[in-house]
Amino acid sequence: MDVQNEISAIVRKALAELPPAAVEPDPRGNLRIRLGTRHRPLQVLWAGDGWPSDVRRVVAASTPWPRSHVVVARRLTRSAVDWLREHDANWIDGTGLARIVTPDGILVVRQPLEATTDSGPKTQPFSWSDVRKDVAEVVLSKREVPRAAEIANETGWSSVAVAKALSSFDASGWTAKAGAARGPGAQRRLAEPQRMLDAWAEAVAAEPRTTISAHATFTDAIGFLNERLALPLNKINARWAASGWVGSQVAAPYVTSSPTLHLYVDAATFDTQLLSLLQEVQIRVVTEGARIEFWRGRQVVFAESRRHPTPVADPPRLYADLLRLGGRAIEAAQNVREQLIDY
Repeated sequence: MDVQNEISAIVRKALAELPPAAVEPDPRGNLRIRLGTRHRPLQVLWAGDGWPSDVRRVVAASTPWPRSHVVVARRLTRSAVDWLREHDANWIDGTGLARIVTPDGILVVRQPLEATTDSGPKTQPFSWSDVRKDVAEVVLSKREVPRAAEIANETGWSSVAVAKALSSFDASGWTAKAGAARGPGAQRRLAEPQRMLDAWAEAVAAEPRTTISAHATFTDAIGFLNERLALPLNKINARWAASGWVGSQVAAPYVTSSPTLHLYVDAATFDTQLLSLLQEVQIRVVTEGARIEFWRGRQVVFAESRRHPTPVADPPRLYADLLRLGGRAIEAAQNVREQLIDY
């Protein structure tokens, strides 16, 4: 199916109740959506599969959003929709989701339709187990595909489990064999790191977190971390790494202050010592109004963390965690991607 026909099918599904919609090229060859004869056409910005990077690729950085433009994609991811909402943008996707405000008074706001109502061909989403997420994190963080034994050492998973995860990345086209197919000379390379990062970050941003929430008063989150928490954590040989707003402020400055402090702590410390440590340093555990969140981190988080000198989660995880926070943090995530990841 060519792009014009694909866009036509997406538009018909999302805008079925509006005046007859037609997708046609304008005099310069760009596609546009014409809604009957009474409304000005909308210029199509085709975002393909709908990952955040696809959206950013087609959307010019303009404020306010041009009301005559509309992003169209096969299926916009949650992070992509969050980004579009932050920019007050128009969009349509193949699930039936649409949000359009035009200069001449058309208003469309629709929630996604269930995928099962689509009788067309379906692509199974990639299934992200903890093993696959950890292996992908090493690959994305190192910007190459290490040997399975090296990845196993950094993640704590078996070499067999790592090898299976790598094979699943090959099948998705994110990595590819290079050199010998098997044996000591077998190697892999990153084939589509941008797509892999988009899919992995979406999965990490949506995963459940084992969390301890706390409250403390501070104006300088980095200073508070270094003065009140770093020394006690180091004293008990805890492994920890900042992420979220503070991680962004340290590794890729985007704002001058951090409203909340997000900290990964290794599983052993988190499970057995963290609560007593917080009591010792007079930081109160709360169920609401938290300014500090401690996340139980798997081994890979600390194996790939960076020192600035404050330990910070690796750039791909920092990017995913900022996407998870939403709101203005999405812009900080983009800044991390541009400064520290660059794909």
